[in-house]
This record gives sequence, structure tokens and C-alpha cells, in this order.
Amino acid sequence: GKAVTINESSADLDFRVESNGNANMLVVDAGNDRVGIGTSTVDSALHIEENASGVTETSGSTLKIHNTNASGRSKISLHNSAETASGSIYYDTDSGGLALQGDTGAVVAFHTNGNNERGRFDTSGRFLVGKTTSSISDSKGTVITDDGRVDINPSTTNGSGQVDAIRLHNSGTTAGDGAGIKFSAGTSTTGAGIFGIGQAVNSANLVF
Repeated sequence: GKAVTINESSADLDFRVESNGNANMLVVDAGNDRVGIGTSTVDSALHIEENASGVTETSGSTLKIHNTNASGRSKISLHNSAETASGSIYYDTDSGGLALQGDTGAVVAFHTNGNNERGRFDTSGRFLVGKTTSSISDSKGTVITDDGRVDINPSTTNGSGQVDAIRLHNSGTTAGDGAGIKFSAGTSTTGAGIFGIGQAVNSANLVF
């Protein structure tokens, strides 16, 4: 079919469109092959910039993605160079929540302070904190399995050989306040069959 082509000769000439209130509503950085919206300093393939305040759930967004199909998903897909693996972020209309999705065989990892992994969901639904494998004995960290089990393997001691794997603290100061662990079985969470380990304020420590 017919088409309108601008700069077919591939000249190094920038293209800019002004709006009523923004001199750089649309900018094509020809030399660097980039597109800017709201900025002339374009530092990525697509750079969107806005000076807005009062962001709410329905207004003030710099970027809005909306799928008008009632059974569809508003989705951002991220692919590798060969497009053989991907991950996505989307709003799930079925569950009414935001979802992070890894491709088949891919984990969903969380990084802080640069490229330092702190936690991940593996392909079996386990949540790993401070480690990248589900084996609890191979390295320090915590594993929460999809059936509710928690495995903890700390590697730091307090100098006397004692390892503080779990710490419970109640900041209350009234006599009788304490931090405890409760064990229950079956469908009951109160009454008979409950065993608790706890410590009241100013009482002696309970040591195992």
C-alpha cells in the first residue's frame, strides 16, 4: 500500500514537533536513532519526560497502557535479542492484580543496589531469599516452598557459636507482653491442641 516516508535518504537531521505547551512534544534524534517525548535530551531508544504532580491511580501517569478488551491484559513484554525468552509485566483482569511473569523455564528475580540479586521466585514456585538454588544446605539464605515450608540457613554467628536464625521481638513494655511461637494442628487455631513458646517482659530467657 501507499505510505508517507520522512527522511528516506537517511540524512542526519533531527525532527521536532511542538505542542501548545511543550516545545519538544515529539523529538526524533536522527544521529542517535532515538525518539523523545517531552524532551530534547534523548538518552534511550524511547525517552518520555513529563513535569507533573499529584499522581493518582487514574491520572498523572507519564505512560499509560490500556487494553479496552474486557478479557484482555495491558501488558509490557521484555525479550532477549533472539526473542527466544521473555518476561512480562501486566495487569491481570482475571485476578484484578499486577503480575510479573517469567517465560517457561525463567525465574522472577529482585535486585537492589545495582545488579545484586536479593530474592527470586524459581520455576517451582519457591521464594528464595539471599540464594539462587533451592537446596538449603549449599549456601546461606531462606527458602519458602509453595506448600508453606520455610527453610532457613544463616551463616553469621554472634561470636559464641550461637546462630540467631529467627528473632522475635515485641516492642511492648507492659508486664506480660512478649514474643512467642504458636503451634497448632488441624483446622483449630485456638483452644486445645495448641502449644506456645513465649517470653514475658522482665522474665528469664527460654533457651533450647
